[in-house]
Amino acid sequence: MAKNNQIKQILILGFGRMGISHALQISGILSHRGTKYEITILEPSFLARLVATTIFRGKLSFTNFEELECMADKFFDFAIDATPPINRDQNKNILERISTSYLIEKPLLTKLSKNGMSGYVLQHNPLVDQLKQRLEKEKIKAIEISLKTNLNFKDESGWRSGVHGGVINEFLGHLLSVPLSCLPDLQYLSVENVISESGRVKILLSSLSLQINLVLEFGSPVVRKSTYNWSFITEDNTRVNYDGYQIKTKILDSEESLSMAELGVSAEFYLRGFDFCFQGAALIDGKGDKMQLRQLELIDTVINSVIEIGKK
Repeated sequence: MAKNNQIKQILILGFGRMGISHALQISGILSHRGTKYEITILEPSFLARLVATTIFRGKLSFTNFEELECMADKFFDFAIDATPPINRDQNKNILERISTSYLIEKPLLTKLSKNGMSGYVLQHNPLVDQLKQRLEKEKIKAIEISLKTNLNFKDESGWRSGVHGGVINEFLGHLLSVPLSCLPDLQYLSVENVISESGRVKILLSSLSLQINLVLEFGSPVVRKSTYNWSFITEDNTRVNYDGYQIKTKILDSEESLSMAELGVSAEFYLRGFDFCFQGAALIDGKGDKMQLRQLELIDTVINSVIEIGKK
C-alpha cells in the first residue's frame, strides 16, 4: 500500500463515548490508507485523557476548551464536535475557520458551511444512493420502519443517565434520515399517534398521501447490536426493503436484491457498526451531508412532537 507522508491533523472536541468512537473510526480509516496523523483533544476530564493516551500513544496533544477561541494559528484537516449541545453553535463558528472538514455529532438547526456535516449517520451508507435511485421509479404510499436494540432506557424520551436522549432522541432522527435522503419531496410530516408500551414505542406519521409507521423496541436481551429495517411500499404493492446491508425488491412472488458486497463495498474499519465507518469516510472524503437544512428542521420538529404527544 502506498504511504502518504503528509501528517493529517485531527481535532476532537469532547472525548466521551461518541468522541472516542469517531476518533477511532477516522484514525482507523487513515491508518488503513497509510496516512500519518496527529490528534488534538479538547477534554477536561482526567480519566478521558488517560483513556486517550492508552488508545493513541505518541499521536496526541491536549488543550483546554478555553483555548479553542485562540486557535487562529492552528489548522486541522478533520474536526469532530462530540460535546453536549449547549456550546455547539459557538463551536461550529470556530470549526468553520480552523478546519477543512468538520462533523457536528448531533445536528444543529443552523446552516452548515460546505465543509460541515451533521451527525445523522445512516444517510452516509453507500447503499442509500442505490436505494434513492431505486425509489425514484416508484410512487410510495407507505413506509414501515423498525428498530430493535439491546440498549436500556429509563423511558423512551429520557437519557440513560440524564434527560437529553432516550430511544426517541437516540434513534428517531437516524431512522428518518434514510427516507428523507431518498425522497426529496418528503417535506412535511405530522405526528398522528404515539403509543408507548413496556420496551416499545409505536409512532404513526403522515405526509399528504403517505404514511410512515415506526416501531422502536429497546432493552431486548436477544439483540446483540441495534438492527434496522425500512420497507417502502408502492402504489402497486411492491415492497422495497432495506436493512443497511442489502436492498430487496419484492414483486408478487419474485425478489431482486442488491448487497454491499455486490457493490464491492466494505467497511474500512469496524468498531460499532457500518454507519459510523461510512460517516468517517464521508468526512474524510469531503462528501458532506445528503440532507438539507429544511429536512434537519423537519426531524427536529417530529422528535419534539413525538415526545410531547408521548407524555400525554
